[in-house]
Amino acid sequence: MVVAGVVLASCSPAVPSSVKVGTPAPCASAPGQAELMSRLAGNGVPVIQLAGSTSQPLIGASAVVCYVKIRAGAFEAAFFTDAGAAEQFRVCETRSGSRYLYRVNGKTMDAAYPVHWSRAGTVVVWAYDQDVDRMLSSALHPVSVSC
Repeated sequence: MVVAGVVLASCSPAVPSSVKVGTPAPCASAPGQAELMSRLAGNGVPVIQLAGSTSQPLIGASAVVCYVKIRAGAFEAAFFTDAGAAEQFRVCETRSGSRYLYRVNGKTMDAAYPVHWSRAGTVVVWAYDQDVDRMLSSALHPVSVSC
C-alpha cells in the first residue's frame, strides 16, 4: 500500500528490492499508520521510510512499533490498536548521573540524551532529537505521556 508517497511494506517475503524498508525488518501494518503519515505530510513533514523497530520489546504486544525516517531525522512510533491502552500509556523519566532513565511498561530504557515522548490519538511517538520533536509537536499537536 502506498500512502503519502511511502510504501508500507508488510512482513511478506515478496517485498520488491526497490522498496526501502530498513533494518531490522519491515514495519508490520497497523491501524493509524496511514493517518500519521497523512497528517505529517499535510504539515510539510513527509515520511521517507518505515522500518521495524528494535524498541518493540520495550512497548510489548499492545502496539506495533516502527522506526520512522523523515528528512530532518527519525523518530519511533507505537501504533496501539486499543485507544484505552494508548491513553493509559505513561513514561516516567529519572536521572542517574548523566544518564536519562525511562520507565516504560515495567522496563527501563537507558539513554545518553533526553528522549521526547508524546501521544497523538492512538499513536505514541518518541524522538531523540529536539528539532524532530518540535516538528512532530507542530504537526500532530500531541499530549504528554509523562508520569
